[in-house]
Amino acid sequence: MRHLLIPLLSAIGLATPARPDDVSDLRDRALKAAAKDPADIQKFKRFTLKAKGTSRQTAESIAATFDLVAVYPGKLKATWQFGPGGNRQSQTDCGSDDRGWRQTSGFPPADLPGEELNDFRTDAHAVFASTLLVLTEPDSRLSAGWLSAWGGPAQYGRR
Repeated sequence: MRHLLIPLLSAIGLATPARPDDVSDLRDRALKAAAKDPADIQKFKRFTLKAKGTSRQTAESIAATFDLVAVYPGKLKATWQFGPGGNRQSQTDCGSDDRGWRQTSGFPPADLPGEELNDFRTDAHAVFASTLLVLTEPDSRLSAGWLSAWGGPAQYGRR
């Protein structure tokens, strides 16, 4: 372990910060690649995903569907449906800002517990991060990470 200490400390000492211009340029290029007109990015404030396939969570495979609807910045509804026709089971999770609830077949609606609500809110944020919409917000900043001493790629983070 001691033989790794000197190379690690020297790598940290030789690292140089990325320039702020690089970060802004990267953001502008990513947004331009996603949409020629910056106003087109705003269309992503409403996001819909539909999937249909087979669930293999049990011993036998069953037909399944998944629907996700999200409205920026903090609303998300995810619905899973499993099984054939009259024997169809479903679960719907909804979140709106700091509230969340779940409706499962055969059970009354229930509030999402704190940890599950935090996970659900993280999922909602991930949906919009994938559309680059969060980069257009005025309070959103990219910060430069560190360039590798060996010429590796710069690291960028969003705050």
